[in-house]
Amino acid sequence: MYKVGSKVFIVSNGYKILGGIVKNYSNNFYTLCLEDGSSTRLRSSKVFDNVEDAEKTIKNQVVVPTKSKSTPYDYM
Repeated sequence: MYKVGSKVFIVSNGYKILGGIVKNYSNNFYTLCLEDGSSTRLRSSKVFDNVEDAEKTIKNQVVVPTKSKSTPYDYM
């Protein structure tokens, strides 16, 4: 558990690591003030104490290629 005022890191949108400060902890959720000026509330499993741990979660993600959407003009 991180104390109020601790520096932590999160993975934003699955690829970008952002730093933040813990503002509150309640019921396994942290309220964070992020370095880009925004605030968020995340489950404790999504909050990391260093950049290396956050990078490990990015490397574990598998990119699944999506099939392009078909249009009515595909037959041409």
